[in-house]
Amino acid sequence: MIKIAKLTMLILLITACNSDKLAIHLKNLKELNNQIDTKGWEVKNHSKGLMSEDYALKKQVGDTLILLSFSYFEDIENGLYKIDKYTKSYYSESFYYEMELHNNDTLYFFRYRKDEIIYKPVFYLSKDKMEFVTGKYYYLRKSGKYNFGQMEYFELHKDSLTKIRGNSLEDLPVLKKGNEEDFVIEEEEETLVPAHNNVVW
Repeated sequence: MIKIAKLTMLILLITACNSDKLAIHLKNLKELNNQIDTKGWEVKNHSKGLMSEDYALKKQVGDTLILLSFSYFEDIENGLYKIDKYTKSYYSESFYYEMELHNNDTLYFFRYRKDEIIYKPVFYLSKDKMEFVTGKYYYLRKSGKYNFGQMEYFELHKDSLTKIRGNSLEDLPVLKKGNEEDFVIEEEEETLVPAHNNVVW
């Protein structure tokens, strides 16, 4: 009984320590992205590797699902944070909506008809059926849908391209360097991507 009590106490201490550490991380992250709330998160995944400590968090606020994933690099001077994702998603009667936010900027925002969502067996979306309000170029870059030349062009004009509104947009041009040949990623006719709010943890 004594051993069980000691083990229980140790588990409680470790849990409290991890909770305190996460609270510190969230406070620091809020300084980088003021949209991030510091309370009410559920830890879906937490791992520590040689280079970084990684978290995947989620919480439900009303009918809105919020996801946050980030990495903390402790060995870099003063510590370094990399926010991989901060998204909000919700449903209306006919549509699924998803957006990614950074401070006062909406990096992308799209809707998708609920009756066209594909389950294979998890929740998938066809990028060709997404209806973007804003940030289509940003979303396609983040989802890896550009060839190398288009990625170079996007990075060069990232700020202005991210703010472009609308869904019917021209393909990005290819930025060529010298006589380098373009490397094009072959795609199927219809590309399916996992919805951000249904990542398999």
